Amino acid sequence: MISYLKDCFKIDTRALSFFRIGLSVLLLVNFLCIYFPLSESLLSDMGAVPRAFLLNHTNALNHSIFFLGGSPLFVQITLLICAGFSLALLLGWKTRICLFFIWVALLSVANRNLTMASGVDDLLRLLCFWALFLPLNKHASLDAALSGEKPKGMGLVGWGAFAFTMQILLMYVFTGILKWHPIWHEEGSALFRGLSVRTFSTDFGVWAIQNLSMDVLAWGAKWALWLEIIGPILYLASGRLPKLRTFIILSFIGLHSGLILMMNLGLFPWVCILMWMALLPSSFWEYLESKFLSGTQKATLFYDEDCGFCKRSCLILVRLMLLNNVDLKTAQSSPEAVEFMKKYNSWTLSLDGKWYYQSFVFYMLLGISPVFFFLKPVLRFAFIPSIVQKVYVWVSHNRVAAAKFVPSKASKLASTFSPKIYFVLPLFMLCFAWNLSSLPESPVKMKGVFKSVGHVLRLEQGWSLFAPYPSTDGGEFRIIAMLPGGIELDAFTEGAVDLNPKNISDTFHGPKWRKYLTNLWFKKYSHHRRGLADYFCRKLSHLKLEGIQMNYYLYQINTDRMTLNSKGQEKRIGYFECD
Repeated sequence: MISYLKDCFKIDTRALSFFRIGLSVLLLVNFLCIYFPLSESLLSDMGAVPRAFLLNHTNALNHSIFFLGGSPLFVQITLLICAGFSLALLLGWKTRICLFFIWVALLSVANRNLTMASGVDDLLRLLCFWALFLPLNKHASLDAALSGEKPKGMGLVGWGAFAFTMQILLMYVFTGILKWHPIWHEEGSALFRGLSVRTFSTDFGVWAIQNLSMDVLAWGAKWALWLEIIGPILYLASGRLPKLRTFIILSFIGLHSGLILMMNLGLFPWVCILMWMALLPSSFWEYLESKFLSGTQKATLFYDEDCGFCKRSCLILVRLMLLNNVDLKTAQSSPEAVEFMKKYNSWTLSLDGKWYYQSFVFYMLLGISPVFFFLKPVLRFAFIPSIVQKVYVWVSHNRVAAAKFVPSKASKLASTFSPKIYFVLPLFMLCFAWNLSSLPESPVKMKGVFKSVGHVLRLEQGWSLFAPYPSTDGGEFRIIAMLPGGIELDAFTEGAVDLNPKNISDTFHGPKWRKYLTNLWFKKYSHHRRGLADYFCRKLSHLKLEGIQMNYYLYQINTDRMTLNSKGQEKRIGYFECD
């Protein structure tokens, strides 16, 4: 029984390394492409939510590194540092340390402006938290290269793997339970409703509701619901059935791929696809290795044994390029290699009976890499080879200076850290209890120290997107700058107000603005409206505004035939004069 349970929660370390790389890319996008443009408008004291206002309307347990400074420059520098940690995570250098600071950064951004926080923020933060207990650096990482160790086993079993897996499965089970409504499992109109409101719909989503039959859309909604409820159970039951497990995972990936095509949900579906790929069984990765890695050409890379920097550089290149068939040897072990090294002051590569030196070694390694082979012709373009050669010559003559740019020490491989049950299990049970408390009329209530711990660590969660069913109304939030003489301008673009936008979801200027503006429609967040108006009054002060008008154009669905009423019902939610 114990052996079977271990198989149920076993995670392949190659999948975790792939997860690390994908997670790093998404984090870079998150910090640089999503948060960085909001550094003034939604994250600084110059924006809509200054710290002075926030600290009077927030939980005392909220903590954030963004509370330390309020200028846009401080926010931008902090986000760039976060991007730096993400880049280090991508390379697998000091992996756990970088991941810890990234988790703190994600927690800090959420606490800085909870009004724009959404489900993807919770999911990213939780995945980073549980990944702290997993070996993300055993493959294709600087930590692995500098340690000199080779992975001794691909399957990982432990409490970290258990908590990481269960966090993913619980998200789907509880969102499925929260969606248990006739609109999903009987009528099947949920998908049509979600797309018809157009707050999230892409152009393809609009095309789908206009051209696909109601039966097809109903089947899609029912399939999504049952997959969310039954899929996690089948996943656990397929511990020793790798083909079934792969099919289940690919089904979830297909679900989220469909969401990407039909709905603007930011990074959420991409994060979901990535976390499912982290659970792909060993047989899947073994197939990829046999298909792409086993066929790489065998070669020998020689380096100067008296140069520690040279050895580290070769180890890093071979590991990061996934050159499993390249052997590393000292040049002194081969007369031919020694001759090339002395003649050209260079490392040497023996490949197919031919010898290569200086920058040619780098190009040949790129050419036989199963991952980076496409870069070889790119880096051969025009003047680039001469630049690469000059860089190599400088490095070969300035090894001491160049060594400063190459890490000399590695973190211990994460596999050396085994989280104990008395540490992981209580935190997981806290997450499980929080999910139970999100159910309607649940007897479980988060109180006292349990609520405080969950709040401080931001382990609190509730997966209610489109639950119990998609809203039958949605809308377009317009911020109108009122100029003297009754002239109206779009406060975002400073141009004319577009009264008939092609796609409503594009009018929100990104996922964070959409969440923030949608929240302002609710009375709970009405106290935030004045701050937003003040921000636009300052931003557009050169236009000498009279005030800021906030309108919400409500679009409702006719549930008899499920057709969209294209004429929005205008609802004024506030007018604020500019000082």
